[in-house]
Amino acid sequence: MLMKKWLSLFLILLTAGTALAQNSGGSNEQTSMPVLSYERIDDYAVMVTITATDDDADIFYRYSVNGNYNNLNVYDHYDGPILFEEPGYYVVEAFATAPGKDPSNAAVIQFEVLEPPVPTEQTEAPVIYVTSPDDMIYIVEILNSDPVGADIFYKVGFWDDSTEDFTYYNDFQPYAEPLVFADPGSYMVEAYAIAPEKLQSETVMYTIFIPERPEPPAVTEAPVFYGYVIDVDGKYAGYRVELIPSEPSEIYYRTLISSDEDFYDWTELTDWEMYTAPLDFRTDGHYRIEAYAVVEGKEPSLYIAYEFVVEMPEVNYDFEEDGIFYRIIGDGMVSVTSETTNDYNTSYSGDVVIPDFVTHDGVTYQVCAIAEKAFYGCPVSSVTIGDCVTTIGERAFCSCDALTEVVLGDYVIEVGNSAFYSCNSLSKLTIGSGVARIGNYAFYSCPLTDVICKPATPPVMAGSYCFGCYNTATLHVHPAVANSYRATDYWNRFGNIVAEKKVAPAPGDVNGDGQLNVSDVTTILNSLMNAN
Repeated sequence: MLMKKWLSLFLILLTAGTALAQNSGGSNEQTSMPVLSYERIDDYAVMVTITATDDDADIFYRYSVNGNYNNLNVYDHYDGPILFEEPGYYVVEAFATAPGKDPSNAAVIQFEVLEPPVPTEQTEAPVIYVTSPDDMIYIVEILNSDPVGADIFYKVGFWDDSTEDFTYYNDFQPYAEPLVFADPGSYMVEAYAIAPEKLQSETVMYTIFIPERPEPPAVTEAPVFYGYVIDVDGKYAGYRVELIPSEPSEIYYRTLISSDEDFYDWTELTDWEMYTAPLDFRTDGHYRIEAYAVVEGKEPSLYIAYEFVVEMPEVNYDFEEDGIFYRIIGDGMVSVTSETTNDYNTSYSGDVVIPDFVTHDGVTYQVCAIAEKAFYGCPVSSVTIGDCVTTIGERAFCSCDALTEVVLGDYVIEVGNSAFYSCNSLSKLTIGSGVARIGNYAFYSCPLTDVICKPATPPVMAGSYCFGCYNTATLHVHPAVANSYRATDYWNRFGNIVAEKKVAPAPGDVNGDGQLNVSDVTTILNSLMNAN
């Protein structure tokens, strides 16, 4: 109480003295006093805020603690809230000064920061928990034991033979995650805990010894697999696997094959045997080869494994003549097909000529169709279609990227779906006079620039996607049928339809009007009568 009375008396004298000193002899307007306020952060800390009343005013402050006035003659510039944490009775004085004005009178505030209580209860010591997956690795966890929770601190030392004592890597630091010891040597782990409002726990210790590791035995380097397709005359003929040693060694292997659709139920085909030559596989299946290598005086290498699938192509033809594959489809009739059933086959390449008839084993057949996917993905540059072919099957020439021009004979009646889909070099197309139907996507994704269409009646398109070049290609038709094309669904999507007499008429169109009708018969009769 006596201290508070002295502080109150001091504040009265201090305020009066400051006011007399600042007002004596002054003639300018005086700066307004600043406002002091404080906020208790908790019972053991106070935050003081000083606010200027005048705009652009600077604030200066000083304070005393427990009646110690030695620093009252020194003012500090106020730059922001001031935190007081040391226990004691405080007196804070502040004044403001604005440009062109006299300094303000001093404003004063007083408050007390309490002494925090001294803890008496000790934190429970932590527990050091050690696990070892083997004798060469130790994992140390430091577990909290205090019921209210505590912060744990630890340090680690190692045994130093030169000092015959433990030397510590660092001082105590916060514990965050398990410690791992793997290098040979002796280690000491020390730890303590401290909980809020409690005394620090006792320090606990744990010693770890990791022996020197024995030298591992030398291990043979594992061999390397090298697998590749067996190619005979450009055709798939199986799969070959070679085992290449990583160092001079003997290699042993065994072969397994899957017996179910998921490829995980392996059946052993061979016992372990020494590798001497490349391994060829020409039977369908999903295979797995396991192998290891051995060098005298070393441990065997790790096992390695290699998996692959063999799918031998299925034969897709009845006979072959002059490099073309045929399938018999009726009495005296054949279709042109591919050698195998695989997509993107290599049955044909270069320039291919499809005859009208073919003779095999003394029997002559009419070549009347091109089968589905017959030339799918083949690197053919041109195809000449015989006059007996009436049908071109679905995807027959799909993805033949080397094709630049296609001429459909006058006896072709139907072009199947996607027959020439994605022929990425196809720029010119001639549609023979007999074509009556064009399947969907037949010429889609082809960069056509010219389409010469000879039929007098526009062929029926299966959909709007028969072509994909309506805005880029020119459609050439006979003048007599140009209006018919312009009025027919899907053909009328061509942006440029040109009528040209040079478009060859159909067989029998003797008067050149682009149509087959009674007028052609009359023309022929008149020609014969005039000839007599």
